[in-house]
Amino acid sequence: MALLGLHPCQRFNLEELPNWSECQFNDGGTGPNEEAVNDIEGAFREALQSHSLLRFVKVYIARGRGILERSGRDPFVYAILGEGLSRMVGYFFVFIRHHRDSLSASGSAVTWQIEPSLLQRARAIADEVEKSGKEVSPYYKLSEDPPLDLWVRKNVRPVIESYVGSRAVAPHAHIRTVSAARFGPDWQHLYAANPNGYFHWDESCYSMPLIVYLDDVHLQDGPYSVVEGSDKWPRNFTIRAFTQAISCKLLVTNHFDAEYKQKIAALPRVFRGGEMVGAHLARAVLDEQPIRTMTGPAGTAVLSDGFSVVHAGGHPTTGRRRALFIAHRYPRKKLVDVYSRLGGLWWKLRVPPEKPRFAVNGASRRAM
Repeated sequence: MALLGLHPCQRFNLEELPNWSECQFNDGGTGPNEEAVNDIEGAFREALQSHSLLRFVKVYIARGRGILERSGRDPFVYAILGEGLSRMVGYFFVFIRHHRDSLSASGSAVTWQIEPSLLQRARAIADEVEKSGKEVSPYYKLSEDPPLDLWVRKNVRPVIESYVGSRAVAPHAHIRTVSAARFGPDWQHLYAANPNGYFHWDESCYSMPLIVYLDDVHLQDGPYSVVEGSDKWPRNFTIRAFTQAISCKLLVTNHFDAEYKQKIAALPRVFRGGEMVGAHLARAVLDEQPIRTMTGPAGTAVLSDGFSVVHAGGHPTTGRRRALFIAHRYPRKKLVDVYSRLGGLWWKLRVPPEKPRFAVNGASRRAM
């Protein structure tokens, strides 16, 4: 059965990947589980149209209960389903405020060219970070850099607020300095099986950092890259919630060792995959997509929706990259987080976890 609205980067056929060949894959209940996911996804789309969540939650719990029973009430599957509902409730309360479907109508990123004179303070701090041998600076208080702060307020904040439909305030900023010579060994594992291995989605629906190059960035310096148009393709948010539950909460790792792979392979097919999509896809999937590599002179500034755009932060091959990262805060996010937690609680109340077993007279019995 075809899953509803599946994004090209959600086609996780792990059993076809050479580096997963030793795994024993679980394909039990695939048809009924995919039907259940389609019902959940359809109900979620209806909820976004009607701005009403109740029917979606009822469908999720009913279909999720079926997936759980087909897994033999696997505790890992139970945790994924609970976390998945939590995340989909969060998606709902973010998306119903969006004023449009994507951050940029003309591409998958918004770009500017900032005058180098506005970056003098940031460049001086980058020099200090490099001298200290560190990769990331302490908190960069943008309000103490008035010219750059004013530029962000006038140019970037209106673009974000007109998209998310709520206020963006008090940016948090820091500087990252990376070079192949100093930090290269730290990221080699990301590309061990696939040169596209670092392409990923971000966890937060509010992940929209502004990346400002402090020096000229060429191909060897590790430019930021996006899969052009990936934010405008259909997406299955149910599958997204499942893979987020696993990758961002329950099984967090960038090192896909044998133990990790077997845990993923043992799950029902609808749960197999991860937010680090480049590491969970055949190389050809991303090779066939239009990848836009953001090279540019000092002052190049890039803004994209990291939750929706498949992207990769640059890792220099021979050079270095120094960049200022500016991320806004969103007061509404606190309310969304509360709603999200309530979604997870709703699952636990309606589908209680399996009661623990204990031994009585040598026999295993359920706790009363």
